[in-house]
Amino acid sequence: MEKLIIRVAFRHFKKHFKKFTAQKGSKYDFEIQNTSFQLRHPKHWAAKLEISIVGVDECGDITVPNKEYPEHFTGREFLGIKTRAMAHVFLSTEQATEYFLPFLVALLPLANLLRELAQSLFRPPL
Repeated sequence: MEKLIIRVAFRHFKKHFKKFTAQKGSKYDFEIQNTSFQLRHPKHWAAKLEISIVGVDECGDITVPNKEYPEHFTGREFLGIKTRAMAHVFLSTEQATEYFLPFLVALLPLANLLRELAQSLFRPPL
């Protein structure tokens, strides 16, 4: 969950930086120096990223001092992050393959039988 929060917060920072702070014609390299989580609550997380920025313009390198970027996650966006984290855990552990996959395989003949039954019921008479 923490890695997803950091990735989303970093993506938000880069988008905001390029939209409001970046100079046209310059290229920037971003690097996360430090991360911390001020709040870890089931419905609200807050993360703070310390990011170093190196910009390259026509004259050469420009180093921007480290910026601290706080980001708060709630609502729909946080629900999406939680869903992705749960799906990752579910699919990367033996839960999916050991417990649920046999049931899905066992249901295939039943699904085929239901499909054939539906086709025979809705087949037009000759």
